[in-house]
Amino acid sequence: MLGAVAYKSRIVFRSKAEQKVADAGYDPARLPPGQYLTEKWPVLHAGGVPETDLATWDFKVFGEVENPITLSWDAAAGAARRPRSRSTSTA
Repeated sequence: MLGAVAYKSRIVFRSKAEQKVADAGYDPARLPPGQYLTEKWPVLHAGGVPETDLATWDFKVFGEVENPITLSWDAAAGAARRPRSRSTSTA
Protein backbone atom coordinates (compact mmCIF):
# COMPACT_ATOMS: atom_id res chain seq x y z
CA MET A 1 0.00 0.00 0.00
CA LEU A 2 1.31 3.44 -0.87
CA GLY A 3 2.05 5.94 1.86
CA ALA A 4 0.28 9.31 1.74
CA VAL A 5 3.38 11.14 0.43
CA ALA A 6 4.06 8.55 -2.28
CA TYR A 7 0.39 8.57 -3.30
CA LYS A 8 0.29 12.37 -3.44
CA SER A 9 3.49 12.52 -5.52
CA ARG A 10 1.97 10.04 -7.99
CA ILE A 11 -1.12 12.24 -8.29
CA VAL A 12 1.00 15.36 -8.82
CA PHE A 13 3.10 13.57 -11.45
CA ARG A 14 0.00 12.32 -13.21
CA SER A 15 -1.58 15.77 -13.31
CA LYS A 16 1.66 17.37 -14.60
CA ALA A 17 1.98 14.67 -17.24
CA GLU A 18 -1.65 15.12 -18.27
CA GLN A 19 -1.22 18.91 -18.39
CA LYS A 20 1.78 18.56 -20.72
CA VAL A 21 -0.28 16.30 -23.01
CA ALA A 22 -3.18 18.76 -23.01
CA ASP A 23 -0.82 21.69 -23.69
CA ALA A 24 0.48 19.79 -26.73
CA GLY A 25 -3.07 19.49 -28.06
CA TYR A 26 -3.70 15.83 -27.25
CA ASP A 27 -6.41 14.15 -25.17
CA PRO A 28 -4.92 13.48 -21.69
CA ALA A 29 -7.20 10.44 -21.29
CA ARG A 30 -5.07 8.66 -23.91
CA LEU A 31 -1.92 8.88 -21.74
CA PRO A 32 -1.27 5.40 -20.30
CA PRO A 33 -0.61 5.20 -16.54
CA GLY A 34 3.05 5.65 -15.67
CA GLN A 35 3.93 7.23 -19.01
CA TYR A 36 4.58 10.77 -20.16
CA LEU A 37 4.70 12.76 -23.39
CA THR A 38 8.13 13.15 -24.94
CA GLU A 39 9.26 15.18 -27.92
CA LYS A 40 12.36 12.99 -28.24
CA TRP A 41 12.63 9.54 -29.73
CA PRO A 42 11.74 7.16 -26.89
CA VAL A 43 14.30 4.61 -25.72
CA LEU A 44 12.59 1.25 -26.01
CA HIS A 45 15.19 -0.95 -24.35
CA ALA A 46 16.94 -1.40 -21.05
CA GLY A 47 20.64 -2.07 -20.96
CA GLY A 48 23.15 -2.11 -23.77
CA VAL A 49 22.38 -2.53 -27.44
CA PRO A 50 24.01 -5.68 -28.87
CA GLU A 51 26.34 -5.52 -31.86
CA THR A 52 24.63 -6.92 -34.96
CA ASP A 53 26.30 -8.05 -38.19
CA LEU A 54 23.86 -6.70 -40.78
CA ALA A 55 25.45 -8.87 -43.49
CA THR A 56 24.09 -12.00 -41.75
CA TRP A 57 20.94 -10.52 -40.16
CA ASP A 58 17.58 -11.67 -41.51
CA PHE A 59 13.89 -11.34 -40.73
CA LYS A 60 11.70 -14.43 -41.16
CA VAL A 61 7.93 -14.52 -41.48
CA PHE A 62 6.81 -18.12 -41.05
CA GLY A 63 4.32 -20.34 -39.30
CA GLU A 64 0.64 -19.85 -39.97
CA VAL A 65 1.16 -17.60 -42.97
CA GLU A 66 0.28 -18.25 -46.59
CA ASN A 67 3.68 -17.25 -48.00
CA PRO A 68 6.66 -17.63 -45.64
CA ILE A 69 9.48 -15.22 -46.50
CA THR A 70 12.98 -14.35 -45.35
CA LEU A 71 14.32 -10.82 -45.84
CA SER A 72 17.92 -9.66 -45.59
CA TRP A 73 18.69 -6.37 -43.86
CA ASP A 74 18.93 -4.59 -47.23
CA ALA A 75 15.60 -6.03 -48.43
CA ALA A 76 13.82 -5.16 -45.17
CA ALA A 77 15.28 -1.63 -45.08
CA GLY A 78 14.36 -1.11 -48.75
CA ALA A 79 10.80 -2.29 -48.13
CA ALA A 80 10.44 0.24 -45.32
CA ARG A 81 11.41 3.08 -47.67
CA ARG A 82 8.97 2.16 -50.47
CA PRO A 83 5.72 4.15 -50.60
CA ARG A 84 2.74 2.21 -49.31
CA SER A 85 -0.28 1.66 -51.52
CA ARG A 86 -3.62 2.81 -50.23
CA SER A 87 -6.64 0.59 -50.28
CA THR A 88 -9.65 2.02 -52.04
CA SER A 89 -11.98 -0.78 -51.01
CA THR A 90 -15.56 0.21 -50.28
CA ALA A 91 -16.48 -3.05 -48.58
